[in-house]
Amino acid sequence: MRVVDFFRNKRVETHGFTINERLQLQKVEKRSSLSNPEQWLLDAFGVGNNYAGQTVNERTAMSLSPVHACVRVISEGLATMPLKLFIEDGRNKSIDKDSAAAKIIAEPNPYDTGIGFRKYMVALAVLKGNSYAYIFRDGSGNPINLLPLQNCTVQPILGQNGGLYYQVTTTDPLYKGIPSVVSAYDMIHFKGLCITSQFEGISPIRYHAQMLGTDLAAWNAMSNTFKTGTKKYMVASEKPWGSEQMKATQASMEKVLNNDSLVMAVPSGVSAHTISMTPEEAGYLQAINATAKDIARIFGVPASMIGADDGGNKSSVEQDALNFLNQTLLPWSVSIEAELKKKLVPERDKANKFYKHNFNSLLRADANARSEFYSRMHAIGAMSANEIRMIEDMNTYESGDTHYVNVNLVPSELMPSWIQSKIDSMDATQQQNNNPNGNN
Repeated sequence: MRVVDFFRNKRVETHGFTINERLQLQKVEKRSSLSNPEQWLLDAFGVGNNYAGQTVNERTAMSLSPVHACVRVISEGLATMPLKLFIEDGRNKSIDKDSAAAKIIAEPNPYDTGIGFRKYMVALAVLKGNSYAYIFRDGSGNPINLLPLQNCTVQPILGQNGGLYYQVTTTDPLYKGIPSVVSAYDMIHFKGLCITSQFEGISPIRYHAQMLGTDLAAWNAMSNTFKTGTKKYMVASEKPWGSEQMKATQASMEKVLNNDSLVMAVPSGVSAHTISMTPEEAGYLQAINATAKDIARIFGVPASMIGADDGGNKSSVEQDALNFLNQTLLPWSVSIEAELKKKLVPERDKANKFYKHNFNSLLRADANARSEFYSRMHAIGAMSANEIRMIEDMNTYESGDTHYVNVNLVPSELMPSWIQSKIDSMDATQQQNNNPNGNN
């Protein structure tokens, strides 16, 4: 039985194929071999086609420092932000610390902390487009364990009943107890950009294999240059010379190039010419720098945050950080919050409970900017002294919950009465000053 037939039969036995799946199976009916592989076989083994002739997959791409840096800053940025489950009661909000949905975020499984779990899940979603974690539940349906799964072991499938399922294929003892077909309700799925399917994110590495292949080729060429020597020479003679002279000249030149000698002796009429290019001459450095900026754009990370820019002033770097928060971390955080609420919060609590990342730790500016912001918020009564101290990780004090407002600010609906009171006060003062009887 062919591999295609085996997987077709397995899928039919479980939940059947969608129309798109049937079309895809029809496309791979043609024979494929290792000498003449089809694209589906290349994808199965993680090999991206590119003109540079490099093997491009998530593992090789992570060897490029810009890719590594982008995945790191996004995953660490989201993982280090506090993530809490809030209870909304009218206009008031409070933090839920006691429910199973709240506790599992802090300690998702026996092997990870909450930060480590989210960092791993986000890193996979950013790099591969998807990350998965199976939800173990108790008898009441409450989540008690979140176990991350390898991407290669999970496949979203659409059943004949229209429901979304995940097919899990692994024999690892760590995943013992996980069924082969999992309902979407029991699978945390963080997705990146979805184009080919609404159920699965795309891999940015595979979609940009051409560019990444060029970068890998440049790095490999530079490594080979440094390994074999930055310069290669051709020795030319104006007149015929014997093999012994040729060997002696070659040996003398190799000693100098290998730093074994300081002086090279050559016969009369012999000259040396370079026949290799330096990395600068070959354009390797320019190609690498250009690709680093392209990689930053792919992941939505400002080039200044991964050291791929040419330098900038303080204001431009601060603007880059703000753009990173608003255009990269915020979309990821909203998507993650929605997924966690959908899968972890019981149906009865979804109307008034929600997960929320706290961006305050990443939004802190310098001391002067924070002081000015707090002063304004305190002056209009938007923040109390204790709220400000809590943001700054300082202890509160007894009377610090009082909200103050500027006495010069008057509600618009009371403005006529306030103006009239001013007029009456001025009239009374004038009458006292002009009292002819002197009874002031």
